[in-house]
Amino acid sequence: MTGTNGTKTISTDETGIYQLDGLPPGDYTLQLAIPQNQVAGFFDGEGSRAKVHLNSGGLVEHNFDLFWNGRIEGHVKDDSGKPAHIWVMLVSTDGSSLPGNVNFFLQTNPDGFYQVKKTPPGRYFVMVNPDGPYDEWPYDVQYYRSALRAQDAQALELAAGQQINGIDFTVPRLTERTVRVRVTWPNGNAAPDAHVCVLYDNTKTYGALENANGIKDTDRNGVAVIHVYGKSRVRVFAWQSVGDDKGKRTGTYYSHPVESAANKIPDELSFVLTSAKP
Repeated sequence: MTGTNGTKTISTDETGIYQLDGLPPGDYTLQLAIPQNQVAGFFDGEGSRAKVHLNSGGLVEHNFDLFWNGRIEGHVKDDSGKPAHIWVMLVSTDGSSLPGNVNFFLQTNPDGFYQVKKTPPGRYFVMVNPDGPYDEWPYDVQYYRSALRAQDAQALELAAGQQINGIDFTVPRLTERTVRVRVTWPNGNAAPDAHVCVLYDNTKTYGALENANGIKDTDRNGVAVIHVYGKSRVRVFAWQSVGDDKGKRTGTYYSHPVESAANKIPDELSFVLTSAKP
């Protein structure tokens, strides 16, 4: 702490508390001294430095958040050698949730670079495209190192504050197919604004249709044009929520899914919203 009467250095107690008493009023600068394998600030830019003002007889409380500075980074490129715009996800090998300060689900930079920061010690998998291919990222799911499933992936052992670099991916661009989808109600009426979903094998949503997000909504005629990629097994279906005159949701209806290899899905699909359960 630096202020009107010079600089003082104190240490936190066993509970992480620090306290300075008997200070005159004035402006002070607090500077947290931390080792290289740790970093301060829940959000980027908060840092380990703070300015505070102390009034006469007043009390100022300022907290610092301290995290391990573990980092895992690398580049993702497509099979032509160009940077790939794609989602990267860090997952614990035991399935446990990562703390909220870790940005474990992020997109690559324009140059294909990614970096997961403030990561605590542990064992991790790195994967790309955890939800499967889409128009903006037409690449398959892939675990490091070149694995399609978690059981075949290479686990990374991250020590406290360690930086692991060179976790690179090459992702082949998948063949695209166009599919026209029509969605109706049981009476044959078109279902506008219905959500059309495509789930790919080896993704976290493949076996949980109720958690799927639509990739395209139908128009006023109940029609949507979607794209499917590669040769992985996929499930295609539609769902729609309905509500009362006050906008309150009264139910959600699903179609039966069509399941096939993506390259063998028919060019046209018809779905009927009949089931209240996926």
